[in-house]
Amino acid sequence: STSRDPGEGEVTYRGHVGSSTQLAQDAAKHSTAAADMAFVASAMCNNAEVFYDEAAAQWGSLGDATEVALAIAAQKAGVRKADVAGPLELLAENAFDSDRKRMSVVFAAGDGAAAAGKRCVVTFAKGAPEEILSVCTHQLAGAGGFLRQGHAAETAADAARSLERDAVPLTPALTQAAGAACEQMAARGLRVLGMAAKVSYLDADAPATAEALGLAWAESQLVFAGLVGLIDPPRTGIVESVQRCHDAGIKVIMITGDHIGTASAIAASIGIVRADRASTQRAISGAELDLLSDEATALLDPFPSVFARVSPENKIKIVRALQQGG
Repeated sequence: STSRDPGEGEVTYRGHVGSSTQLAQDAAKHSTAAADMAFVASAMCNNAEVFYDEAAAQWGSLGDATEVALAIAAQKAGVRKADVAGPLELLAENAFDSDRKRMSVVFAAGDGAAAAGKRCVVTFAKGAPEEILSVCTHQLAGAGGFLRQGHAAETAADAARSLERDAVPLTPALTQAAGAACEQMAARGLRVLGMAAKVSYLDADAPATAEALGLAWAESQLVFAGLVGLIDPPRTGIVESVQRCHDAGIKVIMITGDHIGTASAIAASIGIVRADRASTQRAISGAELDLLSDEATALLDPFPSVFARVSPENKIKIVRALQQGG
């Protein structure tokens, strides 16, 4: 269900099974450690709010649309940030940017979660799957989930125990399986995010500042949890608008931060990429664009209709190429 109401719809899981290094091919109505961790990361590495508006007698939301969708999915799985975050202390937040394509948050899990003289710190991260995988060294392989209904305040401690108990070294087989799953999800037009986490035990007297727990520390040696796919439907009337542009001889170009498979699938669904027009069928990633000079970009023939995973520098290069081409 796409309703904001956490009581509507059901959650099924497609994730790691047992100690397997392969992704499960069939969805199931039971949880795994990886699926639970993905939902906890979706809720905690998130600044959106989903709430019931008493005056309007309906569920509402505040924040970025992608984060709202993640928060709703997590709530349907039984994870609500406000409940989980109660006993936690936010130590650092590393905001998403177009270069890293990741976001991470660091929480202190409370005195009871660590041995004397130590502080339990749990990190959650989300972002482009390839960028999340690049900073992961382990994967979650536990067959059983750790979420317990009615124990929201203990979720962070339960997650920490799962990260200790169920994490195994990240294998090439799992990395390849995750990459293949991401490609399959992107080809369906889904916006795909990778989820990860880690638990650390720091000296209680060590500085726990945003500087000490910044990017280099927070976004390293993570444990991969899984992939989340989101549907971002085109706005009403976009297909007709694109068609009018084509009819007028105007080339329509999509420039996005999404995966190239997602971007291509959406571009095809709204008519930017057309099977009957070869000039519309080229897509290029920001990484490929980085290898080209401004002059080489301007000479691309046909000029791409889709630019994916672009950076601010890529956008400037595209504008220069278009200007050079008249």
